Amino acid sequence: MAEEKHKIFTHTPTPWRVGKSRDIVSDAPEFSTTEESSRFKDDPHSLKYYGGYLIAESMRIRNRDHVLRAVNNFDDMVKVLELVINPASLDEGIMLARKILSQLRKE
Repeated sequence: MAEEKHKIFTHTPTPWRVGKSRDIVSDAPEFSTTEESSRFKDDPHSLKYYGGYLIAESMRIRNRDHVLRAVNNFDDMVKVLELVINPASLDEGIMLARKILSQLRKE
């Protein structure tokens, strides 16, 4: 599931989580430029302050939690779609869909 990467969907690897500053962070650094990479690698204070690599800040808590649930289940949701379009794996897809729905409904 998460080990399969979908070429058309790229994002910072999951899991994402709430950092020390209540913002969204990741333990996996993924930078779009060398400049961005060197800025964060040379700034341990930012990592310590946020408690990880910053993804998003200044969000309302209810929006932050919604984004976290959606992003952290994204790869499994794609896998469900792949499973249910194949009649041979329909039951497996339905079971995974139920698991995801349970996680997404958590508050």
